[in-house]
Amino acid sequence: MFKFEEDPNASSERGCEWNTSALDPCKDPKTTIEINVCISKKVEEAEKELAKYLEESRKRYAHEPKSIEALNKSQESWLHFKEDHCNAIYEMWSGGTIRGTMYSNCLLEQTQRRTHDIWQAYLTFMDSTPPILPEPKVAHERK
Repeated sequence: MFKFEEDPNASSERGCEWNTSALDPCKDPKTTIEINVCISKKVEEAEKELAKYLEESRKRYAHEPKSIEALNKSQESWLHFKEDHCNAIYEMWSGGTIRGTMYSNCLLEQTQRRTHDIWQAYLTFMDSTPPILPEPKVAHERK
């Protein structure tokens, strides 16, 4: 007769395994829709990270109102650039279903680059003082 051995680390509820790929849309995307959901999630995360780096930059230069004003103006200009640039990418790929993916990839790349630019310009120091926040990654860096 087969005897079932209890795993002390196993859940007490049998047959209730979680499908982790359903919780993480980037685990193994296969369809265009799954890929777009994944990229959209990454864009959202990148935008949150950018907001955090902007907030820290504004805190660092709170005593310099003209610097904050210039940062805010440059951010507004960058938002227009990002929208126009990524819309151009969308148009370039308008003949296929990949256009949404290419547009979202553009948003992700531009947002990550902007975050890195903000970090480098506002959150690092000229001497050996460590940066205020860690260096943000730019996942789609082209060589």
